[in-house]
Amino acid sequence: MALATAISVMSCSTGSREADGRWSAEYARQWYEDMEWPVGCDYIPAYAGNQLQMWGAGTWDPEAIDRELGWAEDLGFNTVRIFLHHKLWEDDRDGFFSRIDEFLEIADSHDISSLVTLFTNGGSEERFIGEDISPVKGIHNSIWAQTPGKTIINDPSRWSLVERYEKDVLKTFGKDDRIIAWCLYNEPENVPECNTLPLMKKVFEWAFEIRPSQPVTATVITNPFTRKVKYYERFPIITYACEHSDIISYHCYDSTEEHEAFLKMLEPFGRPVFCTEYMARTRGCTLQSTLPLLKGHKVAAYNFGLVNGATQCHYEWNTVEDGVKVPFEQEPELWFHDLLNPDGSARYPEEIEWLDDFLKD
Repeated sequence: MALATAISVMSCSTGSREADGRWSAEYARQWYEDMEWPVGCDYIPAYAGNQLQMWGAGTWDPEAIDRELGWAEDLGFNTVRIFLHHKLWEDDRDGFFSRIDEFLEIADSHDISSLVTLFTNGGSEERFIGEDISPVKGIHNSIWAQTPGKTIINDPSRWSLVERYEKDVLKTFGKDDRIIAWCLYNEPENVPECNTLPLMKKVFEWAFEIRPSQPVTATVITNPFTRKVKYYERFPIITYACEHSDIISYHCYDSTEEHEAFLKMLEPFGRPVFCTEYMARTRGCTLQSTLPLLKGHKVAAYNFGLVNGATQCHYEWNTVEDGVKVPFEQEPELWFHDLLNPDGSARYPEEIEWLDDFLKD
């Protein structure tokens, strides 16, 4: 079914699963119907500049995570989105899984569920465990790590590693009620040099073979009907992601008008919708402009970032010249992402006051 057709019809399946193992639209709606509205953030602890630093045995800091998730709880958040990395599984499967379990326990102690992301094209494939690397001054998210990485994505002979990793994670945590959902692939249409669609098809196939009790999704960032430039080369990836996800997930850093258009495009799928990244203050995408829209449409809401730290996501996305990101020379007057200073205080107290009032309504 093409995306253009899909946005005019919705699934009529009445069972819990479709033929390929995907949840039916009705089952997905029932799963979401009585749930407390999920509202939270994408979470990377302030000490970590990438997934390897967050989870690595030499840098793992559960006390910092407990402290920061306590701040998230104080904000009224009930869910966070986190990112894993296959190299940690390759290096020390049992230790990595133990740390995941510890994270889930910490989050649950703060009444926070976890949306777990397996794969993402963003970042560099050159990152490795134990790497002595610090953020590059003036660059947004400067040391983030691709997983499984461009080389593996573009080489099917290496996909057995991806399959074993994914299936092991889903078998181990696929019935864990501390996990709200799985993002199998983050922004699969991003980073064109990654030929992602063939691997993403297998990633969904492998997930449906395991069939975790939680819903699975792949998060898209492109609304092909509102972009001012041609995104035809991304269309098949967007189509596949939306037509095979149990729940629909997307990112939007645009104006409220553009955001509403994105939601309008997704609504006819008839499935729960999760906005798993938003907030770009310098583009007018804020808590105040976005959360009322998402709550009004019953869309789960995850702004990008909690505590400012090694990801340096208070900087805007950098411009690129001759293939190289141009660093900012000064600290930004207005933060792009993130809510809290490293000590847990609000960067913009009026923003947090508004959030507190909004979540109490």
